[in-house]
Amino acid sequence: MSTRGMVVVQRCTNCAYELYYRHYDTYPQALGVELVRAMTKGKKIEQVMLEVGATAESKTTKSPEDAFLKVQGDLEWIYCIENLDPEGCITSRTSLEIYKTSCPYFWFKGDGNAIDFVFRVWGCSVDYFPNDVEAQMNLLDLMSHVVLRGLFAYAKASGAPVNL
Repeated sequence: MSTRGMVVVQRCTNCAYELYYRHYDTYPQALGVELVRAMTKGKKIEQVMLEVGATAESKTTKSPEDAFLKVQGDLEWIYCIENLDPEGCITSRTSLEIYKTSCPYFWFKGDGNAIDFVFRVWGCSVDYFPNDVEAQMNLLDLMSHVVLRGLFAYAKASGAPVNL
């Protein structure tokens, strides 16, 4: 089973976010590590996306969360890159944020409609990327699943209709 994800890129403040899709291995231990490594090389954003195997989409969004909530509802991870230089290059001030979605857990309202949500789990600028990125990303993945499992258990115990 694929772990689908999106990289959203904001080239300038108040610009729309460009979307780049990756169909497989988007959990932090894979795509997160790959992005951190590629971004520390000071390349243009297009080179980084090519290096990590993310394909440009024709759509844009107003926020990173909208990549899941309004564009594609089966994403598990969203990576947000902001603060590029005017030529689209990664600099020491460029930031990477990682968001986890509620997928594959599903909560339902009384009317049967799913409740989808996104939450930010990590953020850092290139200057402060960790040296032990693999360990950091492993903990990040574990932590986000603990949070989702806890929320899922709470919803189930409170009588909410849930699916996994």
